[in-house]
Parts: sequence; C-alpha cells; structure tokens
Amino acid sequence: MKKDNPERGWGGTTRRTVLCAFMLAGLICVSAVGASVNVWRILVEPEGEIIGNQTPVVVTAYMDIYSEDTFTFSQDNTLRMWTDLEDAVWFPVLSYDGRPTDLPVRQSRSITLSSWDLAYPSGHNEVLKVMVKGWAPGVGSDMSKILIRVAEESPHGIVNNSETNKAAKVLYRPGATREEILEVPAGALEVSTDPSGAHIFLDGTERGVTPATLERVPAGHCTLNLSLPGYHEALLSVSVLDRQTVKVFAHLVPGTEITTGVLVVESNPSSATVVLDGEKKGITPITLDSLPDGIHSLHLDLTGYQSFDRQVQVTAGTFTTQSIQLAHDRSTGQSSGEPPASNKSQGPASMVISSSPMGADVVLDGEFMGITPLRLGPLEPGEYSLKLSFPFFADHEERITLSAGKQEEIVYAFSLTDLRLPGVDAITGLLSGLEIGLPTLPWDKGKEIDGVKTDREKAYEDLMKQIGDGEG
Repeated sequence: MKKDNPERGWGGTTRRTVLCAFMLAGLICVSAVGASVNVWRILVEPEGEIIGNQTPVVVTAYMDIYSEDTFTFSQDNTLRMWTDLEDAVWFPVLSYDGRPTDLPVRQSRSITLSSWDLAYPSGHNEVLKVMVKGWAPGVGSDMSKILIRVAEESPHGIVNNSETNKAAKVLYRPGATREEILEVPAGALEVSTDPSGAHIFLDGTERGVTPATLERVPAGHCTLNLSLPGYHEALLSVSVLDRQTVKVFAHLVPGTEITTGVLVVESNPSSATVVLDGEKKGITPITLDSLPDGIHSLHLDLTGYQSFDRQVQVTAGTFTTQSIQLAHDRSTGQSSGEPPASNKSQGPASMVISSSPMGADVVLDGEFMGITPLRLGPLEPGEYSLKLSFPFFADHEERITLSAGKQEEIVYAFSLTDLRLPGVDAITGLLSGLEIGLPTLPWDKGKEIDGVKTDREKAYEDLMKQIGDGEG
C-alpha cells in the first residue's frame, strides 16, 4: 500500500507551536504477519519541551486498516488506544477510499473501536486518523510518559503482540498551572454579510458561514476573510476585546469576470465513479470547481447498481449540488428451472453480504444461512430472495440475481428510520426530546463465551448508547 502522501486525504499544513528544544520520543513498532493495523506516522505538538501540568499536547496518529480476508478488520477484534495525557479528548476520523467520516468524539484516558467502526470490504484504501488532545500530566520529577499507545486486541489479548507506543519525557518545572493558563482573555465576534451565506475564515481557519457568532476568540488583532461565490472576497482586520462581543458587517461586491461555477456530487451509496462530459473525475463525494457556465452531462457508475445519467446546469459564481440515490441493479435472472448451459459452463456464483450494524440474520430463499458478514458459495446462477433481520429493526428484503462465475457484494445499513422499539415511535421520541425507554438485549447473556460479549451484542449496546446520547 503506498505511503507517498503522509496526510492521506487530510490536506493542509499542520500548524506547530515550538515551545523549547527538548523532548525524548521513542517509537516502537512491531509488525506481525496478518495484523490488520499499521501505524505509519505519529505527530506530536509541541515539538519542544513538555512541562507537566503546564503544556497542552496534541498527538495525531495515522494508520492503515487492511487485511487479506474478506473484510479489512477482524470482526472478533477491537482497536484500543491509551494515553497518559490528562483531560484527554479523542477525535477519530476514518477515511474509506478517500472519503473521511468523523467517528464519535470521546473524552477519557482510553478508547476502543470495534469491528462495527472499522470493518469494511477488503480491496479498498482504509486509513484511520486519530487525534488526541490533552494536558501533560503533573509530575514530581522529570519522567517518561505515554502520549499514545495503539494495540489491536483479540478477545483474549493483543493480536500477535503487535503494539505501537509514542512516549515523551515530561519535565517538572515550577510555574503557572494549566488552570491559570486557561484564563486567557477572549471575546466574541458577531459576523454578518450582505448577501449572507459567505464562508468565514478566522486567521485562516474556516469557522462557518454568515451570519454567525464566533465564541472564545482570543483578545487582540485577528484577520477575517469572507468568501462567497460570485463576489469579491472581503479581507478585514478586527480587534477582539476581552469579554465583549464585536459586531462585524461587510457588504460584498459582485464579481465582474466570474465565468465558472462549482458542482458538488454526492451519492448513496458513496464511492460511485463520476464521469462529467465524458471525462472521469473521481468517486463520490466529490467537488468539481472551475466548471464553465452551462449544461454538463453527468454519469455515475457503481458495481451492483444501475448507471445514472443526468444533464446538470452549472451557473457561474454559484455552488450546484447533486445528491443522487442509486438504485440496485434489478436485471431479470432465472427464477426457476436450470440455468442456461452457457451459464453453468462459466462456473458457480457467490455472494458476500455485510451490514451495519454487523450481526444481522441472513435468510436466503427462506433458509437461515448465518449472520453478517457472510460469504455464500458456490451457488447456482439465478435469482434469489434475500432477507436481513436485526433485532428492533424492520426487515430488509430484496431479490438478488447471481451471474455465473461472478461474486455479488451486498451491503445494507440499517438506519434509525428502520428502528422499531416496542410501544414507542423511536424517531418521534428522539426529535421531540422525549425520554424513551430502551429495550434490554434480545439474547441470553448467559451465552457469552469466556465472559466476552459478541460483536452483535457490542454493536447493539453501542447503538442503544448512541440513541440515549441523542435524547440528552
């Protein structure tokens, strides 16, 4: 797997604050055959001295998730990360074929990611970026502390003893504590434009669109850049006052020579190939800029789904968004009897079925076959009836046509709109802020193996926790 670009889809330059010039860092990386996780870069900010109870620290780790099996991460394993940083907050981002997805932010000394978070069909580029922010722990003397530790764990311990550590020497220095450091003078900016909808950049960092109020802006001088397609950018120098709100207004001037527009293409499912005016542009989601004003031919392709074609109008100086729901390929197959002799000569068919959450029951032509993720084969070419069931969700049913010598991939995500809790409308409860009772696990806890929950149990409990968090 290529390692040419260390940022792997998270472009831009990392801003670093160099406090001093002393830090001891050790990196231990043991790669084991068959391991699913390869940590290939760890960044630490600041690069200089780290002083206990005084220095805020940011650690960013990049790792590939891969496997030669059907899925990139073993459904029986978990990925655990630890840190000695105090008040640590974790920001994991999973990038699959270049599309980043923010995983839940968590505040603790350690976090665990399951196969539900990490397991995807193999053969694609999957990268996990994990950022942890915290304070250097208080120490009574100079000593080494763990900034981040990454390990893939099986139900009975670390996989093949593969583990990655990043340590640094934390120094004992009398001085202002972090509680005193946090009392930084700050104010707020109330930013509006005519017309509204302009992107706000504060000292080069995007902070939303107008109108907006920016909280906890450090007191002093700052630079505001306001950008709206079709208008000249507004560049403003603003003085922020401690504990006061400063109102900023800008009248944007229309551009006079803007001849191109921007097209944003999204699809469900994602990763569809995008062809514009006969030229391949990439995969969804994608933003295509500098497009000439006028009509353009848009074409989308994704294996297992019908091709999509549409004429799209791009207007100079504006964003045009196309959100496309792709339809499953429903080509007619053999519904009964023997398949044609020509098909049989090409070999049997097979299918790989996965779901989110994992652990859904798979029923093929009325016969229970197992739980997801699951590979079925060899199978006779033809048409099959597939049903996926997961506790407290509506069943998903579809007809699948298998071709001789080919493997069909079926991926289905149960959504909250499919949720069926006993005696209550879950979605209505969530949207209205009502407190709803969550059901107990629909399986016997006595069936745990060696006290370890199955992926299906953990996935269900994580889902219930997310629903509970949504109520609050």
